[in-house]
Amino acid sequence: MKKILLSAAVALAFGASSASHAAATISFDTNGAAAGGVIAVDNFDWNPGNALILGVYSTPPVGGVVTAQAVAQGSLGVFQNIGGSNTTPLAGTEFTFQASFFENATGIGTGTAGFTAGAGASSFNIYYDPTADSSVFTGAGFGGGGDAILILSGTLTSLSGNFTDTTIAFGDPNVPLDGLNADNANGTATHQGSGSTTLRINVNFQDNNFFLSNINSLAIDLQDTSFNAVPFSQTEPSDTVFGFTPNYTLTAGGRVNGDPNCALGGQTEAGVNSARCDLHLQTDGTTSFNPIPEPGSLALIGLGLGALGLRRRNARA
Repeated sequence: MKKILLSAAVALAFGASSASHAAATISFDTNGAAAGGVIAVDNFDWNPGNALILGVYSTPPVGGVVTAQAVAQGSLGVFQNIGGSNTTPLAGTEFTFQASFFENATGIGTGTAGFTAGAGASSFNIYYDPTADSSVFTGAGFGGGGDAILILSGTLTSLSGNFTDTTIAFGDPNVPLDGLNADNANGTATHQGSGSTTLRINVNFQDNNFFLSNINSLAIDLQDTSFNAVPFSQTEPSDTVFGFTPNYTLTAGGRVNGDPNCALGGQTEAGVNSARCDLHLQTDGTTSFNPIPEPGSLALIGLGLGALGLRRRNARA
């Protein structure tokens, strides 16, 4: 049975995890079934995107553990060829991904939290869209529907990660959630923090019109490592992520992303109140392809949702 293992860093902003395998070049067709477009690829380099941990501050813990759904999405920046030239998607087209899974969080509301895989439905999908119509402002256009074509999908098998809230751990002040140019989050503030998560996904489908290497019949290890962070400094905090509208913790001073005190409930940036308090993160990363120890197989390492534009306190221990 064909199997692809994917490691992804999504959850709350954590430090980076790195792949230990040597990168391998694959053959990929940027046009799919159309003529031309075949390139050699070492990495998929994703643009900064969005992740959302739903109700992580409002879900009651069980035995000290909070189980919450995490969702994420982003678009491809370039196909990287190490030692060669980078290739951008053809003008007017794009490649996007969406992910959804559950994770068990310990230490939520403290300076450092840890994450493992939780029970529940999961999905990881990569799409080719002949019409580049995704929007980091609204969050629309990253998934299926319209003329988008699913070219890879899978489900979560394992996850590990951690997140440091530097506002709680070191007293960093709250700052605007949208730290990129004009404030598009309507005055929403945020705690600061960073981290990383690694997860594995069993891939149950791939489109061989795009993946020309013998991936379909091989054991593939796709590790996704990423840096997650707040505030957003490299992209916009989207109005929706995987169709979910972020609900920020409502405090006496206004909406605060990442504040663990959900006694007053949550509120969207549009001012709609709810009982849910989420954590909204910026993501950025790369996906690379590497051989695995078993003979006749490949390893796909690093589909990064990473570099979440959060200001990290590397100088502080």
